[in-house]
Amino acid sequence: MSIDAILQKHATTQSLTDRFLTEPQTYIKGSKAIAEYLGMSQPTLLKLIHAGDLPAFLVANRLQISKSLLDVWLLYRQLEAMNAALGEPARPMP
Repeated sequence: MSIDAILQKHATTQSLTDRFLTEPQTYIKGSKAIAEYLGMSQPTLLKLIHAGDLPAFLVANRLQISKSLLDVWLLYRQLEAMNAALGEPARPMP
């Protein structure tokens, strides 16, 4: 089953987009908490942010990222992995 079929069947992207645009934003604050949420080390997190692969910003000299945005980013990464496993070309993140 292709990624497009999975997305159409479950409408996952649309529901996450709706949630991101309509719900009050909850933020995960601090590189340690963000890295734990994503299941990666702090150095890996900082590399992704510095490379521009993961959007984040500083508030009072502390990293902060929207939890909804992280959920969308994680979904995209999972879809990328599934596309690679199926031999389909990667798509840019919207």
